[in-house]
Amino acid sequence: MRNHLLLAATGLLLGTGADAQGYYATVNGGYANYAYGSWSHISGGYYNTNYYPYATINGGQYNYQYGYAGVISGGNTNNVYGSWGFVGGGLDNRAYSAWGTVEGGYYNAAYGPWSTITGGRQNTHKGEYAQIGGGYTNWANGYDWETVLGGYDNYVYGYAATVVGGYQQGAWSSFSYVGGGYQNRAYAYASAISGGYDNSAYGNRGLIGGGYYNFVYSYCSSIGGGYANQAKGANAGILGGYYNSAIGSTSSILGGQFNRVYSSYTAIGGGYSNSAQYAYSNVGGGYDNWAYGYASGIGGGDSNQILVSYGHIGGGLDNLVKEDYGSIRGGSANTVKGYAGAITGGTSNTAGSGKYLAVMGGMGNYVNGFSSVIVGGEGNKLKGAQSIIIGGQSNSAEGDNLIIVGGATNTLLGDYGRIGGGIGNTVEGDYAHIGGGLSNSAADYGVVIGGESNAATGVYSAVNGGEDNTASGFSSFSSGGVASGYMATIIGGTGSLADDEYATVTGGEENSAEGAHATIGGGGANSANGAFATILGGYENTATKPHSFEIGRAHV
Repeated sequence: MRNHLLLAATGLLLGTGADAQGYYATVNGGYANYAYGSWSHISGGYYNTNYYPYATINGGQYNYQYGYAGVISGGNTNNVYGSWGFVGGGLDNRAYSAWGTVEGGYYNAAYGPWSTITGGRQNTHKGEYAQIGGGYTNWANGYDWETVLGGYDNYVYGYAATVVGGYQQGAWSSFSYVGGGYQNRAYAYASAISGGYDNSAYGNRGLIGGGYYNFVYSYCSSIGGGYANQAKGANAGILGGYYNSAIGSTSSILGGQFNRVYSSYTAIGGGYSNSAQYAYSNVGGGYDNWAYGYASGIGGGDSNQILVSYGHIGGGLDNLVKEDYGSIRGGSANTVKGYAGAITGGTSNTAGSGKYLAVMGGMGNYVNGFSSVIVGGEGNKLKGAQSIIIGGQSNSAEGDNLIIVGGATNTLLGDYGRIGGGIGNTVEGDYAHIGGGLSNSAADYGVVIGGESNAATGVYSAVNGGEDNTASGFSSFSSGGVASGYMATIIGGTGSLADDEYATVTGGEENSAEGAHATIGGGGANSANGAFATILGGYENTATKPHSFEIGRAHV
């Protein structure tokens, strides 16, 4: 190779086959380099060409400089078309606009002014101030400040939109952002996807953190991750899970599967196939729970439903609230039908259509009326106001201000009645009371303290206890037989009769006081039939005349 040095007014040449035709142009070395622009410069290499003033090629081969003051640092077949454009090196890179930059790589093209491609292969940007960091076949398609930092086959279509990396990602609107992953798409203004696979953000300012096949459709809605979740309401959020849908505005789902929130400010914590239908309703978790009412809430469990406003179910199975402010804490197959009714637990309990009713556990209990309560037990039924059944089995009360405390098959019909317990006792009347025992009965204002088969059927009558005693007269009392007269009294014994007003038997067996104000003190088989007649005791004595008197002796 033959070197020569040529000094001329047109330029400085150093090399073989070189040509510096531009005013003060220089070629410092290499082969077949051409500097046509004034003050242009080629440092070396071969087959490099400068066409514009102040352009520079520092080396390489087959590089072409068409831009004013452009720079190609080296490489092969690189071109600068824009003023102050720059190509650092690589192969077949292009800087088409003013201040466009390609630092290196292969088949990259910078079309926009002040745009930059750092490296990679077959990357293209067209907007002002756009940037591609590297990767392969990434595109910034004409809007200002677009950015692709890397990855493969990513697309940016919006002002100041960004794709960090990954594969086949797209930021399609202004200020949209995709961080990484595969086939994610941010279609709306200022929407963002951090990563994952096949996620799509259609709502302005929507956000997807990651996961797979998630969709954000509305303003400021978000999905943290998971699979096939959909945030459709404005400001709606899904943290994760599988096939969850947040449809209402400002609704949220933390996780789980197949959960749905349909209205504003609704929420589901997790679980499977739960639904919050109306505003401010929520489901904590569990399976197939449905909160249909405004501001209703279900904590968890399985197949629980609230159909009304302000209802609450804590958990359990197949519980149902059908009236406003109803509450079920837990258990199974419990139902609240009335306003502000409550069931704390148990199985198959019902608080009926009245107001402020409660069942506190047990099984198969039913309460209706107003402000009445059943506390546990099984098969108890209560209909009335401000009444209560405390435990037991198959007890029944119908009326106001009633109380049954335990036992079984007791029945209370009337107002202000009481049964303390026992089995098979019956009250039919107001203000009546049975303390306990077996098969006792009481009518209006009647009292049976206990025993078996006793009856207080007279008004204000009372039976103290024992067996087969009856107080049927007004204000009568019996603890040893039948007191059927007005204010008649039998104090003790057995099988006696007081059958007229103020008749009294104080004891003994089978005594009969059938006269008014008649008195028998004791003994057996005595009979005082006369008014004011008296028998002190003995056996088989008789006082038949008024004011008659028998001390009492035994008949042989």
